[in-house]
Amino acid sequence: MNREGEIRVAHSLAWPLEVTNLQKALDKIPTYLAPEDIDKISKGELSDGPGDISEAFSIGLSVLSAGNLSDYEELYDLQNNALNFGGLNEALKLWAHNYGYS
Repeated sequence: MNREGEIRVAHSLAWPLEVTNLQKALDKIPTYLAPEDIDKISKGELSDGPGDISEAFSIGLSVLSAGNLSDYEELYDLQNNALNFGGLNEALKLWAHNYGYS
């Protein structure tokens, strides 16, 4: 989904199945990373381990971003390989407002 809210559909074979979120990030492809994956990048660890929790976190950020029609870059501090906690808090507040949570 882009900034204008348009959904982009790709063929299911467009991504090689072996590409992980961590590898996408290392290849400078925007992806939603969990804090432990960001930590791996900053430490120079290039291998993916068991990642059920990381994947759940990534899915959650994807849903949050899509539900708010927000951009990936609003949730990350790309210069420092870190989550942008201010942007994340704003996204959560926007979600709560848009969907009636208080």
